[in-house]
Amino acid sequence: MEDGEARSEIRRMNPNESTVNRRRLTLRGLPLTFRWLFSFFLLTIGLGYLFALVYLFLLEVEPHRKMGLGLVEATIIKYYGNRGNTRLEGALNGVMAEMIGPAERAEVIRWIRDGATAEGYEKVRPLFEKNCVSCHSKDSGYAVAPLTTYEDVVRLAELDLGQSIRALSRVTHIHLFGMSFIFLLTGMIFALSEVNQYLRLAIIALPFIAIWMDIGSWWFTKYQPVFAYTVIIGGALMGAALAAQSGNYVAVHSIAVEYFREGRHDEAAALFEDSLNANLSTEHPDQSMVLLTRKVLPQAYIKAGQEAKAEVSLEEYLKLVPDDAPSLYNLAFIKHRKGACHDAVELYQLAAVFSKDAALSARTHYNMGECYRSLGMSDEALRSYREALRHAPGDSLILDRIGALEGPRPGP
Repeated sequence: MEDGEARSEIRRMNPNESTVNRRRLTLRGLPLTFRWLFSFFLLTIGLGYLFALVYLFLLEVEPHRKMGLGLVEATIIKYYGNRGNTRLEGALNGVMAEMIGPAERAEVIRWIRDGATAEGYEKVRPLFEKNCVSCHSKDSGYAVAPLTTYEDVVRLAELDLGQSIRALSRVTHIHLFGMSFIFLLTGMIFALSEVNQYLRLAIIALPFIAIWMDIGSWWFTKYQPVFAYTVIIGGALMGAALAAQSGNYVAVHSIAVEYFREGRHDEAAALFEDSLNANLSTEHPDQSMVLLTRKVLPQAYIKAGQEAKAEVSLEEYLKLVPDDAPSLYNLAFIKHRKGACHDAVELYQLAAVFSKDAALSARTHYNMGECYRSLGMSDEALRSYREALRHAPGDSLILDRIGALEGPRPGP
């Protein structure tokens, strides 16, 4: 160490500080290829769910919103039906409103309200053939009701009782099978995380409970519209559980830890950032992971030579844990290197108060003495050096500093 250089203390990750149980298989214990695979899978699942929400909004919410109906009313119409209306009229005013022009739609609705007679059908048949039959036919390949003949159309001109039992049975088994496999895979990955065990158990169970609530409520809503609220709550819980499992911050954090240990500090810092941002972007961030990531992120920045980012990151972390002595020291050291000695001294003093490690205490008091010496405060510098010597007896560099300030001793 060159004369006058502050002593640095970069806290490396201590395995004892981690919540990892070394006897349990965890994400960080898996080969990098598996963690890489899991991360891309979770990212893809997350994107898929976002587009599912977009599709749901465009198909189920937006058409009813244009009619002045809210989410609850739209859910009731879908499963319970609009029992003062027909299914065909409800579709023309709802999900199919954009598929037919206003004047043509009004003409078809007028025919429905006039009794949907066979004679009147001849007048509106060209409108169905123009706007509907391309999709609503047996040859189209779409799983939708055909509208190619009068008999097909008149069945939909009956009272709107919502989705049929047959349709509900079809979508129920598809969703139960499909979503169960998705939650099995995301749950298996999340089970390998280092989140608190009881929290893991709750988050693993939550999506299955939510999908039972969501899909079960479809059936209940068909007979009692008040259960539309349960449909919405179940869907929201399912989304929250999927976000918790596939938000990917746990997997990304584990990969970042491995990079840090391998000395790939720039990559580790970038992944720690991604992990933190992904966690904070969820509706209910995992605070234990937020705290852990904020603790190690400055270390990665420092090792990567990104002191400006490290300074900001340390300040953010110390707002949460103001008595963390190593973090106080590292922030003081950064400010010391920048020449902000007054700020550095305050932080070194706090680090000295909270430090429980002799080596860290010695470095803290030594660097505090260096700051005082730079500020021309010799008495304070001497006291700091002596305190450093108390924690590190016989340290030659500290003895040299004390000797230089005390001056040559008088001879015998």
